[in-house]
Amino acid sequence: MVLPDCSAYTFTLSGADDPATLPRVLEPFAVLGLAPFSVQARRDAGMLRIDLSFTGLDPDRAETLCRRIGAIVLVAEARMRPCARPDAGTQPDSGAHPEPSVRPDSSVRPDTSVRPETDVAAA
Repeated sequence: MVLPDCSAYTFTLSGADDPATLPRVLEPFAVLGLAPFSVQARRDAGMLRIDLSFTGLDPDRAETLCRRIGAIVLVAEARMRPCARPDAGTQPDSGAHPEPSVRPDSSVRPDTSVRPETDVAAA
């Protein structure tokens, strides 16, 4: 799938109504040092519905992250919408681009990229 070249994405997922679902879903982003600019979680019909919006993602990284969160045991379905631009004061795209739906498969592999360490100067 070819996604538009943008740097902001909204991930929408549904998962088990379990206290561990939200932290597990946020973990793949935290490992990469990404903090969401928006998080919404709500209970709906026995499921937990979560919307996460992030900036600073390239299309390949966004697709990889969507596959990863879709592979989490507590997640039933994961989708993403590209080009939500919080800096422009707009809402996410209204459907101009298809929303990829991701389910776990055997081709999802852990990210082996190395996260750079930062030096902390002693005060």
